[in-house]
Amino acid sequence: MKSQMFILTGRLIATLWLCLLPAAHATISLMISPPGITNDFSGKIRFTITGLTNGQQVQLKRFYDVNGNGLIDPGQDFVFQSFKVTDGQLPEIAGVRNLNVPGDDDGITNGQISAAFDYPGLGGPAGAMTGNFIFSLEDQNGVTLAMQVFSVAQKIQPQGVRGRLTSPGSQPLTNSALALINITGPGKTTVVLTDTNGYFNFYAPTGSYSVVSVGAGFVSDENAGYVTVPANQFVTNNIALISGNYSISGTLVDAGSGKPGGAVFVNGESTNNYFAGTFTDTNGFFSFPVIASQWKVKLDEAALAQKSYLAPQSSLLLTITNRSVTNLNFALQKATALIYGTVRDSLSNVVAGISMVADDDQNLYEAIGLTETNGTYTLGVLADNWNAGPNNDSLTAAGYSSGTSTNLVINGGQALAADFILQGVTAHLRGQILDDHGSPITNIMLVVQPYPLQGNGNSALYPTTDGNGNFDVGVSGGVWNLALECVSAQNRGYVDISGLNYSVTNGVDLNGLSLIFPRATAIITGKLTDPVGNPIAGATVDADQPINASGGYFPGCVTTDQNGFYQIQVLNGSWTVSVRNNELNALGYDSILGTNVTELTGTATANFVAPVTLTVPKFTSGGYSTASGAFFTITGDVAHTNTIQFSTNLVNWITLTNRMLTNAIWQAFDPAAAHQKQRFYRVMVAP
Repeated sequence: MKSQMFILTGRLIATLWLCLLPAAHATISLMISPPGITNDFSGKIRFTITGLTNGQQVQLKRFYDVNGNGLIDPGQDFVFQSFKVTDGQLPEIAGVRNLNVPGDDDGITNGQISAAFDYPGLGGPAGAMTGNFIFSLEDQNGVTLAMQVFSVAQKIQPQGVRGRLTSPGSQPLTNSALALINITGPGKTTVVLTDTNGYFNFYAPTGSYSVVSVGAGFVSDENAGYVTVPANQFVTNNIALISGNYSISGTLVDAGSGKPGGAVFVNGESTNNYFAGTFTDTNGFFSFPVIASQWKVKLDEAALAQKSYLAPQSSLLLTITNRSVTNLNFALQKATALIYGTVRDSLSNVVAGISMVADDDQNLYEAIGLTETNGTYTLGVLADNWNAGPNNDSLTAAGYSSGTSTNLVINGGQALAADFILQGVTAHLRGQILDDHGSPITNIMLVVQPYPLQGNGNSALYPTTDGNGNFDVGVSGGVWNLALECVSAQNRGYVDISGLNYSVTNGVDLNGLSLIFPRATAIITGKLTDPVGNPIAGATVDADQPINASGGYFPGCVTTDQNGFYQIQVLNGSWTVSVRNNELNALGYDSILGTNVTELTGTATANFVAPVTLTVPKFTSGGYSTASGAFFTITGDVAHTNTIQFSTNLVNWITLTNRMLTNAIWQAFDPAAAHQKQRFYRVMVAP
């Protein structure tokens, strides 16, 4: 039997305290500059904190002041942003500042802190919410030290969206948060509160949007919330929310310490365009209602980056049929390495406000960052192989063509430099998207990327067709591939095509392009399991059918759900169906071959069994706190039962947990260790 041991010891220390004179405490104060902004503001929100003890750590929490009374009302005002700062400390890795994480910018241990965060920053709800807010300064025990009000007003514009929000029982929902989401491009999201009668008012640029609820305890229909805003006109769109029959709930915790991750927005979007979400509470717990459907669950990347955590690279796919999903727990990995550099244009001018992204080659994690006013950026990552570059949605909004990305191999505790040069738009691709019946495919997302293709998609542009199926995308000289964005294609029932490549010369537009994508006529379904029948979730399944030597049909972006099932919409005919082996390998399974399927009757089945990569279980990290006891991160033997045992004398061993793994990385906790002087631990494959 192979095993590994982890030793945790503790000592009892007798301490004598002498109190001679009462200590004099300075008054702690919090100042915010500027104290109020409009939501078109771009810059830093700065905090000045004085009166602290040298080296003191504090936490800033941002409450939504729902009724605007300047007081924190329990049960009504909620926290949606929080971060910790320590007097005299800057968040650095290998001597390089992590620009995404607030710190004491004066770098001096002097009893005061000067900290700031970017607005609107990396995106997410924190940069989208308008209204009245309260920043609460707290010590490590949660005791309030000071408070300060802050406001974000909407910029007045001559057009927008108005309406009334009602519950499933047609009652007005007061003081409820609504989001106006731009669905035709990378435009800014805006969040407002309804008034005391349930009415809302958004000011917005012209474009297409969807209005959804972001925390009322109901489900939003994105299709019902769809609205087009013309110039100089306010459009009325009343929103009626839907009751959720079920719920998705779980917790966010730090993978190393087990401490909860609060003030992070967790949301779900169904494949038939329903939306729901909520913020984690102070215990890291979240719960939001859903209806029967397939749901993609996503964490707010911006909030995680501000706390130096990485986000999951892919949304988690859940199939809700007749029951709720509970204990959907996320163990958050904190960055241990840093990618940094400068972004410039082709004339060597620094470029600010560009979103940066890095994906690891195991398709597990994603890191995001934002270029500062001097063009610098940082991405907090882990030891691994990473592909990093500008986020092309951000480039499109700034008037640049697609950027390039770069591959880096980085170790823990290391900082690597990667600079980027952006190309301006020098030509346009214009045309129309049609189905095989000659009808325009309207309001669907495309993917336009340099050819040869980069597998991570960092260099892709994502324009959306208009109400007549037309598109117009700015590019630069080179070869560009056009296709339907695969998730949108599957959701809408169209089959994607590869090989649609166009050579572009700088200064020469390509107009009148006509791309035809057929409607799906058949379905391939199946299940992915390990050798003992356990489902494998989160693996992408692809299908391919050649058209000619240079192209073919390739419906994809279908991911196995928590039961291992998948479904791909295709055409009648013969297909090669395969599972992405890099994702299987990352989950702890060996590679498998694709299979050929001939579909002539409307449905076909292709099941897959992935062999287990045998791994001797081992502890990769561990720790102890008086509050939560012992905690560990373990890599284990997927598809077999792994056992953790503890002992106080290395002779008698007691089982702490038995666990059948579906992922090679897992966490375990031993709260009882908080009351013990000494424990030994070992982990092994169960006999």
